[in-house]
Amino acid sequence: MTTIQSNRDKKPTLSPTEEDIEIFHEPPDRNLQQIHRQTDLRILLWYSFVYLIMRIDVTNISNTAIINSEEGNGIKKELGNLSSEQWAWALSIFYYPYLFFEPASTVLLKRWSPSVWMSRIMITWGVISMCQGATKNYAGLLATRFLLGLAEAGFYPGVLFHLSFWYHTDKMPLRLAFFYASGVFSGTISGLLAYAISFMNQAGGLSGWRWVFILEGIPAILCGVYTFFFLPDYPEASQFLSESEKQTVLDGLSSDAPTMKAKAFQWEEAKTLLRDPTVISFALLWITHGIGGWGISFVLPTVIYELGMTNTADSQLMTMQKSAPTKNT
Repeated sequence: MTTIQSNRDKKPTLSPTEEDIEIFHEPPDRNLQQIHRQTDLRILLWYSFVYLIMRIDVTNISNTAIINSEEGNGIKKELGNLSSEQWAWALSIFYYPYLFFEPASTVLLKRWSPSVWMSRIMITWGVISMCQGATKNYAGLLATRFLLGLAEAGFYPGVLFHLSFWYHTDKMPLRLAFFYASGVFSGTISGLLAYAISFMNQAGGLSGWRWVFILEGIPAILCGVYTFFFLPDYPEASQFLSESEKQTVLDGLSSDAPTMKAKAFQWEEAKTLLRDPTVISFALLWITHGIGGWGISFVLPTVIYELGMTNTADSQLMTMQKSAPTKNT
């Protein structure tokens, strides 16, 4: 009887058993490939989407060149019957600040962190893109196009720079191809949007070309807000990696890869780069590609419309095929 009573008085033990420990044990650390998959979703996929938005905002001026022009309130007529030479300057002035501010913008990305600087780029280009819809004359169009190039400068090289903190150079080519292809695909969406927006002509008293700039500038602002709060900066400061996983990413980088604590700019690296003969080759390749590739996108809607086979709205749809994914058979 005494034995039974003593057993009843015993308090249950609170120490966990081995089985309990297994249940609450933290999941094992992921390998580099698994980490890269999550990084692709958080950084690469997001940048690719934003690049698509960026290319739409850069080239949508080509859509506005003809939108609703047969109704008498096209952009060229409303801004003072712009000549072909004036229109060419409106297209090209975007690239002058883009060219000169790209290096400085990339350095500032390291100074302010990718999430902050990329957010700044997106928000400012979205606001300025919308301001194009408020221009009243040729000078206003030139000013907004110049400022748009200044605002967007640094995004493309900034993306490449940011990715180099996360991936070894051997892991970059396929990812960069996907990123770049997203920008090319923008032509398909841009043509479709211009076709739809052309039916908004005079909605709220605004011409269709103004609506193109206003509506297509909004997504960039929203992307900038999301980027500021959710874009991971560096592996060392990432919140979705454990300490050992952070080290795994760093160990997987090349010896000359940038790091969070490294200097933003070093003259010796710049001199080494300029002495590399491949730089000139790639520069010439990129220039010729820009002329033949991006160059045609700025005049294609006008070329199609002036062939005289269709109206301006349908001409916008006919620009989509050049950017659509195709399968060779």
